[in-house]
Amino acid sequence: MKRLVSLLAAAVLLCTSIAAVSAAGASDWTAGNGFQIDGKNSPVTITQTKDGIQGSWGGFYAKGTDWGGMVYNEKLTLDGLEIVFRIDKLPTLTADFNTWISVDFVANKDSFYTGNDFAKNPGIVNLWRWAGANGKPGSATTISNYGPDKWSGGSSCVNNVPLGAAKAGDTVTVKVSKDSAGKYALYINGTDVNPTKHYDLSAVMPDGKGYFLLMASEKHSVKDDFQFTVLSINGKSLAPAPVTSAAATTPAAPATADSSALYTVLAAVAVSALAVVVVTKKRAAQH
Repeated sequence: MKRLVSLLAAAVLLCTSIAAVSAAGASDWTAGNGFQIDGKNSPVTITQTKDGIQGSWGGFYAKGTDWGGMVYNEKLTLDGLEIVFRIDKLPTLTADFNTWISVDFVANKDSFYTGNDFAKNPGIVNLWRWAGANGKPGSATTISNYGPDKWSGGSSCVNNVPLGAAKAGDTVTVKVSKDSAGKYALYINGTDVNPTKHYDLSAVMPDGKGYFLLMASEKHSVKDDFQFTVLSINGKSLAPAPVTSAAATTPAAPATADSSALYTVLAAVAVSALAVVVVTKKRAAQH
């Protein structure tokens, strides 16, 4: 009986550990406080899915203090970095749309800022006009680059570099690498998005590390109109680790009264934790 109780306790502990691992992935990210929609901050949600870490939000960028997006909590070495994410959902656009996706590497765990406030969070910042120029359906899809130290007039500000359109279901591969001059190039799906002016980060990120920031905005979008799943960082999948069953790792034991009872109880654990408690209490009362 003691052996049975010990194994049951181990099984419950295993279930608890699995739950903790599942929740840990989302906690590695910080959600923005949300763009304002109808005068209120619309929440950003970050969840662990079977494929990776999904961020969901809506709204329109007005100022850096209110932002829709997600940032990875750990600074990443930029040279050689690769991040893969999937576009799960994009808003339905009207004729006067104003929308972008921003794939950034910044000095602080925060939104980027525009205008004179850019220095609050400098780095590699861009606006991917994935549906074309504002209010111009069918126009060329481009990306505009900002920073590393200023919003306009900075050393790496190059606008309207051609970059393909985006749609739900697309997988986006982002890479960063140093060039021969020690400046940083950003590639999105194999395209150098700032080919004539790579980023000199020596002043704003002297250690060569930055925070990965993913944002998106559309002025008519509503809650959860944008959804993205980050699939991997440097080749490491962000999907939850597969759970190995006890049956696959524990050698088979001879059938005994104790082991038969154990199988019964473990089956109850799988069905309901509450059922396990009830069975345990019942057996304790009988002895």
